[in-house]
Parts: sequence; C-alpha cells; structure tokens
Amino acid sequence: MWNNIYTREEQNNRFPIYERLVGSVENKTVMDFGGNTGNLLYFSEGKIKEENYVCVDLEKEALAIGEAEYPSAEWISYDRYAWCYNHNGDRNSPFPSPKKEQIDHIFSYSVFSHTDFHELVTTLKWMK
Repeated sequence: MWNNIYTREEQNNRFPIYERLVGSVENKTVMDFGGNTGNLLYFSEGKIKEENYVCVDLEKEALAIGEAEYPSAEWISYDRYAWCYNHNGDRNSPFPSPKKEQIDHIFSYSVFSHTDFHELVTTLKWMK
C-alpha cells in the first residue's frame, strides 16, 4: 500500500510558498486541505498559531501523527474517493465542517493535480 505520510524533511516544506502567496499569517485561521501530518504548521515555526490551524486529510495515520504533536489544532478525517490516493473512499462523502466559524486562508498543495476536473470544481465551490 502507498504510504501517504510526509516527514519533516525540508523537501516537504511548503510554508515559504504559502507565505509568499498570502503575506502575513499573524492571527489568521488556516485550513490546510490535504495537510497530512501538519507540515505547514510545523514549518511555520510558530507563525501559524496551533489553535488557528485546521488540517483536512484522508490519511488517518498522518492526522494522528499531527494531532499527537499539535493537540490544539483541529484534525479532520475526510474519507472521500480519490482516484489516485483513496480508491475505497466514499464518492458522496459530504465536505467536512470545521469547528472554526471563519477560515481566513485555505492552502492546498498537490491535491487537485490528483483529482478529476469535476472534483476540483465541486471542492472549490465548497471552499468558497
């Protein structure tokens, strides 16, 4: 089986990309869609507050690793079908409902390149 857990190696550091896109992240709530173990939070080195971070991923083991390290963040398992990573997922799984009332930024890296166009459009409508 494919291992979808991303380690804390510099090659998995997406924070500089995120920061260049959004500028200051101070006091912003961030949803990391496809966030795995929370590397975006980890590599932010405290710039993203743990309690302002929401991670959504289909890999339960990765979420458990992130939650053990950052228990004040929100970790959401999303078992939706994906042709590349989640063949046994539910094609009709509803989108998750984070506990946060407002999400300032949504970051997703290398998720939509592994979905079909319909899934991309449907997910972007939900995110909006």
